Amino acid sequence: MKNRPLHLVCCSLLITTLASSRTVQAEGGISTDGTAGAAQTLSGSQVTIPQDLGTTVGGNLFHSFDQFNINTGQTVTFTENTPNALNNVISRVTGGSSSDINGTLSATPNGHANFYLINPAGIVFGKEAQIDVAGAFHASTAKQLNFTDGGLLNADKIQGSSLSSVEPANFGFLASSAANNGLLQIDGAQLTAKEGQTIDLVARQIDTDHNATLNAPAGEIRLVAMQGAGKVSLDRTAGALPLPDEMPATSNAGNINIHDTDIKTTGNGGGRIGIWGGDVVVSKQSADRKYIDANNIGVQNAGALQGIEIKTNNLALNGVAVRAHAQGNGNAGNIRLQSSQDTVLRRGGRIVSDTFGNIAGNTSNINLSTGKDLVIDGLDTPENSITGIRTDASENSTGKAGDIADAMC
Repeated sequence: MKNRPLHLVCCSLLITTLASSRTVQAEGGISTDGTAGAAQTLSGSQVTIPQDLGTTVGGNLFHSFDQFNINTGQTVTFTENTPNALNNVISRVTGGSSSDINGTLSATPNGHANFYLINPAGIVFGKEAQIDVAGAFHASTAKQLNFTDGGLLNADKIQGSSLSSVEPANFGFLASSAANNGLLQIDGAQLTAKEGQTIDLVARQIDTDHNATLNAPAGEIRLVAMQGAGKVSLDRTAGALPLPDEMPATSNAGNINIHDTDIKTTGNGGGRIGIWGGDVVVSKQSADRKYIDANNIGVQNAGALQGIEIKTNNLALNGVAVRAHAQGNGNAGNIRLQSSQDTVLRRGGRIVSDTFGNIAGNTSNINLSTGKDLVIDGLDTPENSITGIRTDASENSTGKAGDIADAMC
């Protein structure tokens, strides 16, 4: 096996704990608030929300709800009058209660529109939740959605909005946001995007648990936890949804707790996973192996923006792998991890780029930068997952193992 180990390790002790919050789900209903269309209450196992129930401005359709929940076994479908006429379906929830999604959320079947769900009071995706969205799927607890021409959708209907026909520019968070608002939770849900599409979760805090899955085949997954005043860009001019430029700190970033969860992008060229938050704790209790995984199974080399990028204040990997690998003749995407403070790998926590089988694809480079301490405890898990940082090219492959940049402590 061709292997390149890490050359520099800082051996300070850091104890990190996971304090994952738990939301009690209470199934509710769907009612519009009368600001974008007629005020109605919608019910039944199959609910259709037509274009005429909202306000259309150019290629953007705006819906406004007093409450928006999807019950177990229920399917809620947002439709358009003419297939492929809409670019974005944008829904806000103004009533002050969180949205519990426990059934199927579908938008513009046979179309191409992106879907936005914005609720500052919180969003919970339960075990039976599914998304069936033609374009990118965005869920956020932001206060505002801002547009490239200066227009904005305010999640507080009293504040007023100026609806726009152009593309959304960013999610806006205000310093006045209540500290107990803004939780976005994936509680056992298996959320899968269409091939080549995006799952984008932007909130004050993000928790995932109970064997949840986020899957964007050959696409993109972004998790951003913004605290206080700030903007999270939606500008794809560089080819992907960007992470905020500033480094996360206690003043500007919320926490992300990823527990017993798989986050994966698999396809020709792999995909992109981007995570930005304060204390990012990735852990598992399940006997199953868990991964944050960008997997290139094709002949196309991963591009400069593909692979995995994580920017945190503190990063802890407890029994879980951050992995980019090649299962075809295309090269794996790079892994880039930055922490302002500490990075801790414990009990099988690992950062890995590897290859499988008789292939020509190269593993990726691993670039790790930590502001203070890098801690590797050296303990393995019961399934013999080795704690550490490595690049491996299998003995049967003709690909090369990538480089590991020295950690800076």
